[in-house]
Amino acid sequence: MKAALLSVSDTTNLEHLAKTLTSLGFTLLTTTGTGKYLNSFGIESVSIEDYTGYKEILGGRVKSLHPKIHGGILAKRDSKSDMDDLKSIDAFPIDVVVVTLYPFRSKAKKEMPHREQIELVDIGGATLLRAAAKNCEYVLVVSDPSQYNEVTDKLIEAKSVEALEFEYKKEKAILAFSLLADDTLSVAKLLSSGSIGGEVLTKFQDLRYGENPHQEAGFYKRFSSKELPWEQHQGKELSYNNLLDLDASFSLIEPFFGDAPTAIIIKHTNPCGVGTGNSLLEAVKRAKKSDPRSHFGGIVVVNQKMDVEEADEIASEFAEIVVAPDFTEQALIRFSKNKNLRVVSFSSISKDYELRSAASGFLIQSSDTVSSDYEVVSRREPTKDELKELNFAWKVCAKVKSNAIVLAKENSVIGIGAGQMSRIDSVELCLHKAKIHGHSTKGSVCASDAFFPFPDSITALGEAGVTAILAPGGAKRDEETIAEANRFNIALLFSKYRHFRH
Repeated sequence: MKAALLSVSDTTNLEHLAKTLTSLGFTLLTTTGTGKYLNSFGIESVSIEDYTGYKEILGGRVKSLHPKIHGGILAKRDSKSDMDDLKSIDAFPIDVVVVTLYPFRSKAKKEMPHREQIELVDIGGATLLRAAAKNCEYVLVVSDPSQYNEVTDKLIEAKSVEALEFEYKKEKAILAFSLLADDTLSVAKLLSSGSIGGEVLTKFQDLRYGENPHQEAGFYKRFSSKELPWEQHQGKELSYNNLLDLDASFSLIEPFFGDAPTAIIIKHTNPCGVGTGNSLLEAVKRAKKSDPRSHFGGIVVVNQKMDVEEADEIASEFAEIVVAPDFTEQALIRFSKNKNLRVVSFSSISKDYELRSAASGFLIQSSDTVSSDYEVVSRREPTKDELKELNFAWKVCAKVKSNAIVLAKENSVIGIGAGQMSRIDSVELCLHKAKIHGHSTKGSVCASDAFFPFPDSITALGEAGVTAILAPGGAKRDEETIAEANRFNIALLFSKYRHFRH
């Protein structure tokens, strides 16, 4: 006898799978609720209660935990001893196990009483999935309705579970184990009031290579996420480095949501051009002028829906990726002429935490949000226009690799010093880049991601005509830094937060 066990909390498209199983000669064993659902479609099944001879107990907490059930799942079909054991208890092999767990992640809430939370923890379903996944050499385990169409096609073609390729059954077992791990982490996280972190990752795609051609790489996503919060509309497959730049674009543009139209151009995860304006087209043009030499081949990200005018401006020169919350149909048509250009829209880009490998382990931290808590420490207060430009520069600086210095003037970034070994190096690089691209630093403002250890940076900025500076305080020589700012009549503001980015 061929048997399939069905016990689901999510009945989506279950009738289609059940009809296929029945047509292939499988006897359906079902829990009470699943049996009633199938019966409403005229699909016959045998209740687990009738099969085992035992009724559900403890209000339904115990219904499938029985030797005839788990023996039928776990028996090795090529073991005479195992098959004799099944005969001795009048049981038969169960070749397909279809289970969807209680929806703990979506239903359980922190504010619920413990007893209500704990009733959403699946025991029987989890045990069935684990048993079936363990014995995947002989058993096909199906753990999500999204798998039903593929499973039915495979079974119709193969006629039996035995004829299915082992690698296919193993793949479904891995998905079941991943689901179980994710479910268990969700329970632990909620019951500990969120203090336990953890995610199960599943491979989304293999990448051609990593940072360099000799390195292997893959892209993984959270198992609990059915879809990614972004979509690629056209262009070549995103590479390892493209994905790093895409992540940087999300991080850089997020502080500008709700602001005036803003465009950022990124190279090697750092911004090389940033502009804001009365229109998105004006913002894109200003971003390109920030660093006319470096923006070639960059990633362009904007904070508003992109139309054909901006698409024309971007497509007129080579770009790797264009990123926006949305695109008009005309913009997508324009980009389609550049077939290799990758075009990406996003629905949500905020992150709760950041994860990276380090020292043979992993570092996890909460995401850095851009603060605006600062005080004026100089003699002179900043003007209204200076304060606006400082806020603009500060949002950019917080996302630049340390040591980070950003100069801004008239709604554009005119210079960036990134990743240098000393702060004065970053200042000098920033001023140099502004000069070679024809930007006047006189009347500009500056943001620094961390404090100035020495007043030499203030001297260099003051001599360049910078009129206002925003940076964290906390250095031993803060008083010398303040005195040097006063000497140049610079408005100096100290933030309570720093924004290192290693």
